[in-house]
Amino acid sequence: MFDSVKPYQQIPFQFSLHIQASPKSKLEHISYLAEGKDDPRPELLKLLKKHLDTKGSIVAYKAYFEKDKLNKACEVFPAYGE
Repeated sequence: MFDSVKPYQQIPFQFSLHIQASPKSKLEHISYLAEGKDDPRPELLKLLKKHLDTKGSIVAYKAYFEKDKLNKACEVFPAYGE
């Protein structure tokens, strides 16, 4: 369906972030859900890079799974690898 994708490969297409800038600040909710038939990975990676800071903690339900899918997406789109 997309370049560099294998059959049954898992493709990230959505995220939901709850960002707390400081211990006393309110949570800010940011989400993304891909629409259409284009590869969702470039836009997803671009928005994650925009909204995630270089400091602080990231908590994920299955962090190893999430990290693996994002790393594989960054292999195809290396501009977002940092």
